[in-house]
Amino acid sequence: MNMTGKQIETAKRALPGFWEPKNARQRRQEKELACREMINSCLVYGSARYDFYNPATGEFGRYAEDYVKSLGKKTVIRLYNEQVSDFSEAVVKHGVYTDGEGCSYNACIWKDEQ
Repeated sequence: MNMTGKQIETAKRALPGFWEPKNARQRRQEKELACREMINSCLVYGSARYDFYNPATGEFGRYAEDYVKSLGKKTVIRLYNEQVSDFSEAVVKHGVYTDGEGCSYNACIWKDEQ
């Protein structure tokens, strides 16, 4: 199941809060949602194949390492493929915000938000 940024946020809000206890299933779901967010971020900034996962080589980048350790390679690859599938129909808006230090930020407009 691919998820847009808004869908990820909705799913995160449905989980117990930071200080509330979570069961194993909820902790795993929280980790999977965080992984999807990281994949989306890498996709939006055009660095997914370098920083997260390169399907051509099977290599994981630095931003994927913790997720591979906690979720396993198979799950991370599945999440990556799902997010890439949804992202292929999204539109990236470049330079939508610049912070006080001059860093420019991009935004993703998912197909169901267009």
